Amino acid sequence: MFRTVIIALALVAPVGVATAQDIAPVISPGQAAEGIFHRSVAEGQARRIREGGSSASASAAPTAGQRRACASLPRFRAELGANEPRVRKLEGLCAGVGL
Repeated sequence: MFRTVIIALALVAPVGVATAQDIAPVISPGQAAEGIFHRSVAEGQARRIREGGSSASASAAPTAGQRRACASLPRFRAELGANEPRVRKLEGLCAGVGL
């Protein structure tokens, strides 16, 4: 009995090792390529932000909503204070669109 169990294990063990190598990858090559693409897009956006914004937003005329918000900037400064982070962010945004 012991001998037959050992022989059976000896026959099955190499098959188990060979099939363990055929496990499918966690992600497919298409998913890996998609991740590389998205990473390159994100790096490009980060580089444009570091360099001062994209050319498309800098050349476009301010919208009506941007003009209204920037026109309200003095009122926000008076109500919230000039050091309020939201006011400072609005100042930066208005400067970014040329208002």
